Amino acid sequence: SVLLRRRVFDSAQDISDRVFIDLCAGSGMMGIEALSRGAQSISLLDISKSSIDFIKRNLELLGVESSVAQVVKGDALSWIKRNRGLDFTKTIIFFDPPYHMEDLYNDFVKLILERKIQGEVWLEIGLKEKFSSELRSRVSDLISKEIIQGDRCILKLFVN
Repeated sequence: SVLLRRRVFDSAQDISDRVFIDLCAGSGMMGIEALSRGAQSISLLDISKSSIDFIKRNLELLGVESSVAQVVKGDALSWIKRNRGLDFTKTIIFFDPPYHMEDLYNDFVKLILERKIQGEVWLEIGLKEKFSSELRSRVSDLISKEIIQGDRCILKLFVN
């Protein structure tokens, strides 16, 4: 939602030196918001061809240069495994798959807990999902901030 997006970025303070990676980009709006808030660059990844086409149209309509916005068709877990050697200290990784995809959330959290992802991770979850409280408790030691808007929540995690 627009309100949740606004609240999470308002709480982020300065992101001008950061790279923003959205692993389940959908429409690309979180990445576009990151650019508008001063992110150095964005990478928008989605497994759906229609989402990738939609993201490209949004970026084109907004006049976003390809030098600051990379769009990739692929799945989030494979991307993480391929890129785990990268330095993510100046990166925000955003993860927001469809809320009902419990296995994908669990696999992502497993990678976090195994420290295959490090740095700042924003994890959006649907609070009505049966597995959301268990998911939150699994990463509770890593939560630096929790932003709730209606039945949605973004957990800001710091993984080191």
